[in-house]
Amino acid sequence: MFVRWRLETLDGKPLQKGERTLRALALSDTLVGSYDFSAQVSAENQRNVVFIAELWQANSPPPASRRLSPTNISNCANPA
Repeated sequence: MFVRWRLETLDGKPLQKGERTLRALALSDTLVGSYDFSAQVSAENQRNVVFIAELWQANSPPPASRRLSPTNISNCANPA
């Protein structure tokens, strides 16, 4: 099992990405890593950046992405 992650702008421009193999028990919390994005995220762009993580398992269909962003302060477009 592994995690693919990326930091990107809301318009899809990648800022940083990576992949990490892990072992995790079902229904448990597992620390995958600790990341320092201070070089990519500033006061000027923090509302336009999102962290995306995907958990992949061998012989499984691609996972749903998990986008982590404080929705109350991001500049997401209104989908209306």
